[in-house]
Amino acid sequence: MLSYDLWEERFAVTLPGDLKRSAAYLTSSAAEDWCLEQLTVPVSALGQLGRELPFWVRLGYRVQDPDASGDSGTDYSIRGLIDALSRRRKSAPQSLSIEAGPFRLPQ
Repeated sequence: MLSYDLWEERFAVTLPGDLKRSAAYLTSSAAEDWCLEQLTVPVSALGQLGRELPFWVRLGYRVQDPDASGDSGTDYSIRGLIDALSRRRKSAPQSLSIEAGPFRLPQ
């Protein structure tokens, strides 16, 4: 889960599951770094080449429109309030990606 504090202009992130982990008061790049550090990739998914050659990781993500959730009572969201006050038009969901590398597996 990702949340943004409008007044402090900082992010808080939480990893759900049995071992809940979280971080708060992060800048945008620090929140991205924290999320990437929490990712796990099975070594078997890299195949034999992943053990011998460097590899890169590209993570694609999409910013979900709160209105797309299907709930009829979601009119009271921060984004809805900002959109109403600034009279923004509804836009298409943002699709973005970040890339990092090269990585090598420890021998």
